Amino acid sequence: MPDKLRKSLMLLTILFIFSGCTSEKSESKQSDVVTPTEKLQIVKDPEGIDERATTVNYSSEAIKTAASAKDAVAMFEGYIPLLIPEQLDSMLLELEDYYRSDREKVYEALREANEAGTFERLDNPVTSEDIARFPDDVKRIVTDAIAGKYKFVAGEGVIDPILDYHALTDYKAYLSPAVGAYLELMSIDSDQEMFADGSIIIPWEQIGERALKAEAYLNEYPDSPRYERVKVVLQGYISSFFLGASNSTPFESGRELDPEVSKAFDDLVSSDGNSFTGQLTQEYSALVVRLGEELPAVADANNDPFYEHLMKFLDTLEGRINEQFKSPFDSKQVRFVYMSPPIPKQTVNTLYSDQNSKRVSQLLRWLDQADPIEGAGLTDPLHGRSMAVEIVYENGSTQTIRPAWRCSSTKDAQGNTGTDCKPVEDTVSITDSSGAHEFALSATLFEFVNKSYREWMPDLKPYEIPEKISLNHAFQVIGHGSLMEKMYVKLSKDNKVVWRSDEIVVDHGEYVIEGTLDRKNVLPGQYQVDLIGVPYPGFETVTGGHAGIGTSVEVVK
Repeated sequence: MPDKLRKSLMLLTILFIFSGCTSEKSESKQSDVVTPTEKLQIVKDPEGIDERATTVNYSSEAIKTAASAKDAVAMFEGYIPLLIPEQLDSMLLELEDYYRSDREKVYEALREANEAGTFERLDNPVTSEDIARFPDDVKRIVTDAIAGKYKFVAGEGVIDPILDYHALTDYKAYLSPAVGAYLELMSIDSDQEMFADGSIIIPWEQIGERALKAEAYLNEYPDSPRYERVKVVLQGYISSFFLGASNSTPFESGRELDPEVSKAFDDLVSSDGNSFTGQLTQEYSALVVRLGEELPAVADANNDPFYEHLMKFLDTLEGRINEQFKSPFDSKQVRFVYMSPPIPKQTVNTLYSDQNSKRVSQLLRWLDQADPIEGAGLTDPLHGRSMAVEIVYENGSTQTIRPAWRCSSTKDAQGNTGTDCKPVEDTVSITDSSGAHEFALSATLFEFVNKSYREWMPDLKPYEIPEKISLNHAFQVIGHGSLMEKMYVKLSKDNKVVWRSDEIVVDHGEYVIEGTLDRKNVLPGQYQVDLIGVPYPGFETVTGGHAGIGTSVEVVK
């Protein structure tokens, strides 16, 4: 196998392993499901014995505060009798993300024992009998980790903690079908790892079978909160199925497929040729044969264009998977989200989809889960007198979410009439740019639009303008939270523009405009300063993030 291909496969192997959380460090500052503190109704307990009407305040992010995986699991289990499946989903997935950082702590706790050769004679699987022979301090670390849903695999003189997805499947009965099935899918690899020391250690045909199971999951659960992660898992399976691993080549010699690999390809095409994986396998098999016939043989495998063409095919996988499997909650359909206040205020709240994909996906999922109602007696906030969540889609359409109101007429002793309006608990109004409108029940959206949006979209001061600008000295105007494509500044006096900056490109709301006022053209005094936004084409109606701002500044010598 060429060295270049071997290195690429090594990277793919690492990517694939990391997609499963068994040994992955945090992939970003976001978690897949970041839920603001929610006020939720406790429902029937899992046995259906009693109905409870008490409310509970909880945050799925509370898992992050746990001192250990054992404590995190105990925290999750404590909520099982209290929450409905969708709420437990959020906590379970937060628990899964917790392992990304905690696993390193467990590994470090065992480092001294690893270095001392404590585990030199262990084989897989690491059994309870093995653990019983460990020194007491090591035994405690391992036992607590197992209580935290870890399992241990033996390497060369070390043991490595991995997340035991099979143990997490014990919670399936309390979760949504999509999350329960996700745990089942991920348990396949944690029960029988596919890689060891850069080699594939399962029969080749089983790689294809795992790819088909990941594909089936994506087809059955398009609304899964782990949809994007399973797409990465599918890509890893297909990549390994086609090109193996750094120490496991699918080629017997030169360009000839190993008989086991060739049979695995043929069997999958025969049984599941109409599947996405089956169609790719047909294409890849035909490509291997065609390239072997068309390209002249070369002596140096490291410079064989045969392998370069195969890697080019592999490079198309991510795009083809993304094209084939599209979640209705894909954040890529959203450009940005912002809060629209009832009256102008000195701060802005904005969220950019490409930087906050998981949060935007979660917001779309909450919208989908909102329960439409007839809304008799309900109304939108009069004259827009409430905060609103504005979702701006890439196609230019928008959705607005506000708390729903109920209004009643009042009359005082003098016969004067008035209207008293109050928000209706856990009820929202949802309107889109086409004119469609509905009222819906959603405790999460009601909480989000009224208060907890700040956890995702903190208050930002939209601009920083110096109080005084000195003639012939450079100055800066700094902006935050803009939704415009470009911004510029103009300085005017008595409705006459005396200076205008260049248009500056905005980067995720941030921009810096620099300038110098020439004393030949500008006199000292008080001037009007206007920050003016140039919207993205097709988004001219978007006004969030202070598209236009007017203030004053003193110009001095």
